[in-house]
Amino acid sequence: MRRRLSQQRKEPFFGSALALVCRTNHRHSDADWHAVFLFAFLLVAGGTLGEMFGWAWGTFVSPPIQAVVTLVLVQGLVGKVALWGLDAGIEARTRSRLAYVLTFYAVLAILEDSGYMKLGRVLLRRGDEAI
Repeated sequence: MRRRLSQQRKEPFFGSALALVCRTNHRHSDADWHAVFLFAFLLVAGGTLGEMFGWAWGTFVSPPIQAVVTLVLVQGLVGKVALWGLDAGIEARTRSRLAYVLTFYAVLAILEDSGYMKLGRVLLRRGDEAI
């Protein structure tokens, strides 16, 4: 017994936890595939929403910003840096971060309202007990 404890202390925590999980007979349930579908949906919907934000930014917001920066700062180095920071910088944040965050919160709200979050808690508890 003492030898076994000393061996376990030498192993990293994640290595022993991974070995314990791998020893159990885990079959893929429907909940596993639901999680895969959920992450795929977040990826595709976030990318699509990002493209829509990019189109709207390029159509409605970018031309006035370019006109004002070109009028005020002309086409010098300062004008190009200001245009890059105001136009491309804000567009990049809107396209990437805002699109995925909005998609994530929309999916999270749907999961919460449908009761799927409770199922996720039960599945996580099973995993914790296995470890």
